[in-house]
Amino acid sequence: MELKVCRTCQQELAITEFSVLTKLKKSGVKYQCDCKKCRSNIRRDNSRKTKAEAIAYKGGKCNDCLQVVHQAAFEFHHEDPSTKANKEPAHFLLDTAGLTDKAKQELDKCVLLCANCHRVRHFSDLI
Repeated sequence: MELKVCRTCQQELAITEFSVLTKLKKSGVKYQCDCKKCRSNIRRDNSRKTKAEAIAYKGGKCNDCLQVVHQAAFEFHHEDPSTKANKEPAHFLLDTAGLTDKAKQELDKCVLLCANCHRVRHFSDLI
């Protein structure tokens, strides 16, 4: 069984605990430096950090009710859905370690809403 040491947790683990980075024809398969568990934790932490920066960028409170809520309850609502760069929710915050210029451009098309106000907006669109 092939083993590899994770850069983050420093544990020696089976190669199956690492995601494939690339499959090279000449040198074979290359694996990530971090095990799957550490990589997942890093991505989650980066995503939360980036979302916190995005919330601060948009003013830190709900645009409709002016409440300051937990980060998990904030959502970004596109005023004009046709201007979305991607159909996935908050795609511009994923897999980054900070707020990029591209993310700021997308945030400029959005308003910051708490989850309740966001649901009310979409419910109102249906009526």
